[in-house]
Amino acid sequence: MQVSGYSLVIIIYFLIWFPVFAQHTLTVDPEDLIVLDLGFRRGDLQWQISYDNNTWNDLPGETKDSLTYKPDQFPAYFRVRMMEGTCLPHYSETVEVIVAGLPSVVTTAVQSTGTINAVVSGNVTGIGASAVTGKGVVYGTRPHPVLAGNLYTINGSGTGSFTALLTGLTSNTLYYVRAYATNSQGTIYGEEYSFRTQSAVLYVIGDTGPAGGIIFYDKGGYSDGWRYLEVAPAAWSGGPDPWTDVDWGCYEDFTGQTSTGIGTGKENTERILTNGCMTGNPAVAIAAGASIGGYTDWFLPSREELHVLYNVLYYLGGSNFRYIYGLHGLTYTSSSELDAMSAFGVAFGDGGSIQHLKIMATIAVRPVRRF
Repeated sequence: MQVSGYSLVIIIYFLIWFPVFAQHTLTVDPEDLIVLDLGFRRGDLQWQISYDNNTWNDLPGETKDSLTYKPDQFPAYFRVRMMEGTCLPHYSETVEVIVAGLPSVVTTAVQSTGTINAVVSGNVTGIGASAVTGKGVVYGTRPHPVLAGNLYTINGSGTGSFTALLTGLTSNTLYYVRAYATNSQGTIYGEEYSFRTQSAVLYVIGDTGPAGGIIFYDKGGYSDGWRYLEVAPAAWSGGPDPWTDVDWGCYEDFTGQTSTGIGTGKENTERILTNGCMTGNPAVAIAAGASIGGYTDWFLPSREELHVLYNVLYYLGGSNFRYIYGLHGLTYTSSSELDAMSAFGVAFGDGGSIQHLKIMATIAVRPVRRF
């Protein structure tokens, strides 16, 4: 707002507490400065921000009891992570900051992808305080793209659904996209989706993949953003595949959402991590945390993905395949659960299915990725 020609910044003050997992909503004007103060503290603090209430990022240097911040997009979510010694982190209540009168918009889907293009749809479901003057999708190679500094489409105005064609993309590249809508109050963004453009290179089984591993599965065409499965190369972790002191995690905790089929390992991994299976040295965290050949999209394969991997590598390498590809003659664990106590694996001695405990089991880890 303007007062005598000068911009007046309103400070919104809010007090949050540990360790209740509640959420509060603040409605502000776009130019407002947010001040959040911690009502109770213990240990080392780190303020965090999220734009989807799911993916959280540390705010650099913000480790004090209070935070003064001006969001550059909405909704914005804030919380504090508290660390004390070797204890697991605790989190404060979450504060959601929204702007009054913004439109409402959803990102409907990524409908298709090519090597240099993609089709994305969205829907403006409400105008807010004033007419919607612009809508479309914004996209980039970093999470949470905004209009400033990123590419975007313009798909008219007003409410209703729309379809956007993204062109000039780079092949075999991960993009983040979300719908947007703008009115006189500002711009609001819908849910974020990610997709990988198709590779301009065609592979056959046994080829070296983009990350330096072996292509072991080809479903024959691109769908859901991928076509091939690539296994991490030998010595991907700097030595033999991890197996000492490795647990599956989530012992006595059944997520109930994992699958055994080909093409489900990535979703399994994401669900297990979301479930909080991070105690000890869990296999899923080892796989998902890998950075190999410049790629960080690795995951723990499903049971059937492991079966295909065993069969393909045995075919390619014969009786010496374990030596050639740096594999143990142990049980390689999968991201497929059996129940609260156990999970599936594949014995790389003979290729048979194994049911092993989630703790105190001798299991090895070899990540895979899809593209």
